[in-house]
Amino acid sequence: MQHQMVLTPGQVLSMGFKAHNGLPNDNDGEMTDKNVNLFKKIYGSNPTVIARMWHDIISNGGALRTEKDFKRCLMAAYFLWAYPKNVEILALAFGVSTRQVQGENLWQWVRMIAAQKEHKIIWPTEEFENPNSQKFLASVDGVDFKVWEGKHPTLPYDRTNMSHKFKKAAVKYGIAVDIYRSRVVWLSEPHRGGVHDKTIYLEGLGAKVPEGKFIIVDGVYGGKSTTPADHKKMALPSSIDKGELRNFKARVRSRHETFNGRIRDFSVLSNTFRHKQDKHKHAFEAVCVTIQYQMENGNPLFDA
Repeated sequence: MQHQMVLTPGQVLSMGFKAHNGLPNDNDGEMTDKNVNLFKKIYGSNPTVIARMWHDIISNGGALRTEKDFKRCLMAAYFLWAYPKNVEILALAFGVSTRQVQGENLWQWVRMIAAQKEHKIIWPTEEFENPNSQKFLASVDGVDFKVWEGKHPTLPYDRTNMSHKFKKAAVKYGIAVDIYRSRVVWLSEPHRGGVHDKTIYLEGLGAKVPEGKFIIVDGVYGGKSTTPADHKKMALPSSIDKGELRNFKARVRSRHETFNGRIRDFSVLSNTFRHKQDKHKHAFEAVCVTIQYQMENGNPLFDA
């Protein structure tokens, strides 16, 4: 009976060095700080993170995976981190033909990473609905990412697709992060860049929040004209907050911004997205899943 190819962090390190032409190919898997840092500069994560991610991909995917499959997974991780300008650069970096790193040959592996969202990014209903659990559950924020603007049939540009932050075409998501643990608990579906953060919250996360519990948000969520009930479960910045609560909310929002910053470390999300917009969700979720693995393996967010 054949078994799945489970890899140790040292094996991941060695195979990652051999796969990429910019790294020494004689590395024997020695997990020195220098080797780990070199690996991370290429793939965006350390070997332990990639090893845990690979374990879950092969455990949850069912199909028997090979060394060639692992190289494809590494190429997908590199693609998300570096987002090379063209397919030739990606192919040369790994010494493969362009056919192997474009279209479905690449994106199926981006989707496999993103698919771990089902196991890693979960709204903990039972925990959050416990009346004895904490009153403040999570922070939520909207994030915009630049995309190529599609041609509008009648207008020079489509205002509903424009980000107020970038003044360019964008896609937007809502993200919720647990306040007391380093874990993402909710991701919205993609929205046009012109959609308000509160609209994304109300359409998705709002109904999940139990009565008597609160989501910490920034002032943007109080600016859109809505009914008072829409603010019922939102902990907005307030001038009447006492010092301890005011400082706590500020730390939580700063903590969430730290997570947002980690997202933008991945070039596929910090640069203008050149692929079709229906692929952006897969890239976004794959990056968020990767950061979740990072937070669970030595790189947590700071405590609020």
